Amino acid sequence: MKKFALFVLLFFGASLVFAQNNQLKINGYLSVDYMDGQDESGDPYRTLQDPKLGLIFSGLIAAKINYTAEVMLQQDAQVELNQALMEFSTSNAFNFKLGLYLVPFGRYNENNRAYQTFLVEPPMNVEYFYPAMWRDMGVQLYGTIAGLLYSVYVGNGLAEKNWLNEGQQFKDNNKDKAFGGRVAWNVDQRFEVGYSHYRGKYDDTNSRDLVLQCLDVSLISPNYQLKGEYTWADNENPADYANGSGEGYFALLTFNIQNVWPVVSYQHYDYEDPFHGAGFFYPGFSGLGISENRERWTLGAVYNLAQTAFFKLEYQFNREKEFEKKNDVLLLQVAVSF
Repeated sequence: MKKFALFVLLFFGASLVFAQNNQLKINGYLSVDYMDGQDESGDPYRTLQDPKLGLIFSGLIAAKINYTAEVMLQQDAQVELNQALMEFSTSNAFNFKLGLYLVPFGRYNENNRAYQTFLVEPPMNVEYFYPAMWRDMGVQLYGTIAGLLYSVYVGNGLAEKNWLNEGQQFKDNNKDKAFGGRVAWNVDQRFEVGYSHYRGKYDDTNSRDLVLQCLDVSLISPNYQLKGEYTWADNENPADYANGSGEGYFALLTFNIQNVWPVVSYQHYDYEDPFHGAGFFYPGFSGLGISENRERWTLGAVYNLAQTAFFKLEYQFNREKEFEKKNDVLLLQVAVSF
């Protein structure tokens, strides 16, 4: 409740400032999910869950100096800080961000709020290879040069945990600084191709690398969208263990029929790591290892209730190699932006 009270005070405090300073902008979003999974799924109960309320504050500090702060209140009154940065705009080619920023890895990570996506749950390669709303503390340089969009950064990087998607940290766990970025070719107003790279030491002893790569493609028009991302992961393990490695991808197609957008998506996720997984505790204990090979077909639809309000229906056909499980899932979501 203390965190919830702090969040409410922040909201009303910012509102009072807004009344006195017309350079402050406040935007927000709200979403709630309903899930009904088969008996062997992770959520076999019919339940409303995962309510989220987010607020984004932005404004002008001085000429060519902006700020952005994003806070999100989640289930169980947990408050997350998603962005807290200053932005220095110098030209189309060179701009800087300093602080806590969303990592430019593919397109999904920076645009994964409920009102920005056609899926209720993120694709498997997005969900399992890096943290949700992956953020980092550091410096980011971005701009457009010779028709190429680029964004490069130096930050604290990810930490070593049981699974790759648990590695979010804000205070560095070693002396190494991670670096990475994304470069994209915007062929025209509809078609874009991008490549992302991340590299950093992720263990406490500053000795083993984690490398993530992503190729993303998007074709977007007012009446249809075709998107895809292909992700690679390679992580070094101690000498007595083979290194971890995996790959995953998704493809999504949707189109507009009288404000109803039918959605079809195929996803694949494959990862092998003999050192991490359940039971891992650094430095003394290795985990039980990870060996996962999954695929998912998703069929659904998104209905635009209003220009900024969306209702999503999604059915997941989940399959695992060498395992027969009844783990399909039905999901509903209502999302609003303001």
